[in-house]
Amino acid sequence: MAEYEVGFNQIVHFVSHVLHDKVKKTRCFHQGLHPTICHMLGAFPITDFRSIVEQALGVELQLS
Repeated sequence: MAEYEVGFNQIVHFVSHVLHDKVKKTRCFHQGLHPTICHMLGAFPITDFRSIVEQALGVELQLS
């Protein structure tokens, strides 16, 4: 998950319409997650980027 977050942030840096739109950035990150993690996060409201990263890390830890 940490590698995905780093890679995502590197790519988003070059896509200004996503970088500057916090909602769009959060949705793009969510959509790029592994389907199992994405499905499990469906129970949580998507509030902001940092929260979804932390929630995804928690789900990943539970699955491993």
